[in-house]
Amino acid sequence: MPDYSSFQFSVTGPYRRSDASFQFMVVVLQPSPILGQPPDMVATADIQVKSDQVCRALAEALRHIADQLPPDIALGRN
Repeated sequence: MPDYSSFQFSVTGPYRRSDASFQFMVVVLQPSPILGQPPDMVATADIQVKSDQVCRALAEALRHIADQLPPDIALGRN
């Protein structure tokens, strides 16, 4: 089972879109178990939001989804 506390993330952006919203990309990385190897990419998300309140709502929605994931996904078994 992976050590979720070791996960890291990288954010590219935000970029202003023509409709005044913001877009950015989030990449979640897990350090490689082999010393000196690049980290494994375990998740990506392209996100478009209009305000910081929408960002907070999105974060809460993702927490809610995570709470509902089946155990085999929640435990990282692929």
